[in-house]
Amino acid sequence: MQSLDQISLDLTTALVPLMAIFLSLGLGFLLKDLLANFINGLKFKLDPSFNEGDKCIIDGDKSVIVKIGLYETVFSISNGRGHVWRYVPNERIKFLKIEKVIEEPKE
Repeated sequence: MQSLDQISLDLTTALVPLMAIFLSLGLGFLLKDLLANFINGLKFKLDPSFNEGDKCIIDGDKSVIVKIGLYETVFSISNGRGHVWRYVPNERIKFLKIEKVIEEPKE
């Protein structure tokens, strides 16, 4: 019959590799999301079509690009609810309808 110490050692020997695998998978998924968000931010930041300070229309609201960061972009939006800042994770930029204002209409 095995002693309690021996059973505990056998159980530890079996569980440590499983814990390492799950920890590696979790870390891999976390890094994948961070890296994807970073790359999307870098692509948007290096895109010559949009720069900080550009006037644009986002989903029908007048806005100005305040800051293009590596992980999120900030838009200043004027709509019926007032003047707000909208923080958009760069991974969501591709799902927005963004139109750059080249010339404002004359009144």
